[in-house]
Amino acid sequence: MPRQPLIDELESLRLAFNDKSAKRRTRLLTGLATMKWADAASLQRGHELALFAAAYPNDPRELASAEAALNGIASFIRKRRSAKQPPKWLDELDDSGIADTHTTAAFSIDLSHWLSRRFPKDVELDWQDGDVGQNLCDFLPGVVARVEHDGLLDDRLTLQAWVDLATGRAKGRKGISTAAWLVHALKNRMTDGVTADRVFDSLDLRLRLRLDDPIASRTLSRFPKRPVFFQRSAALGSFDVPELLGRKLPHRRTLPPRDASALLDVCRATLAVRQRETDPITYANPGEAWLYQLERGVDVAVFGMTPDRRLPIESYFGYIAARNRVPIAYGGGWVFLDRCEVGVNLFETFRGGESAFVFTQILRVYRHLFRPRRMTVDPFQFGAGNPEAIQSGAFWFYHRLGFRPSEPRIAKLAEAEHAKIRADRTHRTPAATLRRFATSPLALTFHDSPAAARPDIALGDLSLAVTEWIGKRFAGDSDAAGRWALDRVSAALGVTFSKRSSRNERIAFERLSLLIALIHDLPRWPNVDKRRLVRAMRAKGGSREIAYADALRTHDRLYHALSGIALRGHAIIAAIDRSQSSPE
Repeated sequence: MPRQPLIDELESLRLAFNDKSAKRRTRLLTGLATMKWADAASLQRGHELALFAAAYPNDPRELASAEAALNGIASFIRKRRSAKQPPKWLDELDDSGIADTHTTAAFSIDLSHWLSRRFPKDVELDWQDGDVGQNLCDFLPGVVARVEHDGLLDDRLTLQAWVDLATGRAKGRKGISTAAWLVHALKNRMTDGVTADRVFDSLDLRLRLRLDDPIASRTLSRFPKRPVFFQRSAALGSFDVPELLGRKLPHRRTLPPRDASALLDVCRATLAVRQRETDPITYANPGEAWLYQLERGVDVAVFGMTPDRRLPIESYFGYIAARNRVPIAYGGGWVFLDRCEVGVNLFETFRGGESAFVFTQILRVYRHLFRPRRMTVDPFQFGAGNPEAIQSGAFWFYHRLGFRPSEPRIAKLAEAEHAKIRADRTHRTPAATLRRFATSPLALTFHDSPAAARPDIALGDLSLAVTEWIGKRFAGDSDAAGRWALDRVSAALGVTFSKRSSRNERIAFERLSLLIALIHDLPRWPNVDKRRLVRAMRAKGGSREIAYADALRTHDRLYHALSGIALRGHAIIAAIDRSQSSPE
């Protein structure tokens, strides 16, 4: 069958989930496996359709055909790349994430370090005309031995030629990759991760990845083995959201280190080949990883962060979701006290499947893992500064799952608009109205939780209250403020650290002391509340941050104390606004 008609027919059957369509799709996918491609656009279309079929197969034969098609595409590219005269159009596949192509992107120093260790033969700096920019030229004298400086500055060599010499790769010899050498040199000289991050970012370097390893591609990367869910009927469009959210999860079990490391490799590569990364995946704590294998083929892998990379007050837990082992989405949850702000990004290939069900499964995992009383969505997710979300009407995606605007005025407007939709199914919400909706966060409150109506505490308000206190009492000297706060909080809570105490726990306690010192009646707290606060502050730097999140969520006295501090921070903003708006 000719190439274009085959792909067009396969696309027309993409969401037709029945036995007849599945048989036809299987035959078409079998044709893709041996296809002789002649252009990038057709190959990409075929690849995305096969990848979708691997995530949503009707039966074992279709799944096998989809996997064969994907392997066939990878094999075709590999063979054409190794030809004496590779087709020019193959270069158009770069940055697609397809197997045996190349992806070029700027990453953090930690992800660059992982990439260069995990795929040592496939990662290199993206050289352009023998150079990568003036910033690297200025930086290298601080990395190499001083006796090498004159050679480094010798204008008879390009920078690339000098680096090849320094890494043992001159004259075609095999040596360490430039990326690995540079990252290693920087990490050796800077023990502080945040400083190393900033220096590396300032170099504005890009890495070029050859997607040769199976996990390092969108084509072949897969989650651990699990039972396959076969899509024998139409995609699930309607389901009982509250029932699913309330359904218990399988037993919570932290993954063993070896399993966590293997899954983390897949998750990091899943984002890297798409030129993306998130902090919980880049700085994942292998000792705090969970994998939930749920109904209808959905997997959700959740990771905490290493102690040195955790956020100062709230907790950030990231996830990658898969369907039938194929990664399809990523995002995270920001947990603080009794709320969890969630974010989701469904990869474009898989939109139009069971997106709402998959996201609800993610919400279910976060609800039962972290037990928030309320889940929220930032306005960006459904339109604030996000034209794509306005165009897609993302607000109604969240509304369907039970999320409602936090601001009463916007909530009333949304209900009026929803009534119009119910009365007239052809009605389409104007973009201007969707932009108004995006002026308020969305919230999903679990009414079966105690104190479900407690208002959220804004982190910005807490932070501003601390800043004002440091400026007012210590003239902006945060070091002096930190020493005073540590002494006050330690005395009030009866805390001492021994030499055997965890360094990360001590650091976390010290950092949080700047906030806790603002609780004026802390010395008069009951001992039981003091002990619970100490456990929470230590847990921020402990082996698993979920212990910190749990401790904060259940500490009612701390919630009320932080509410008072946040009011002070909110008043600061109000006062500044008044002063800026008042006439001179």
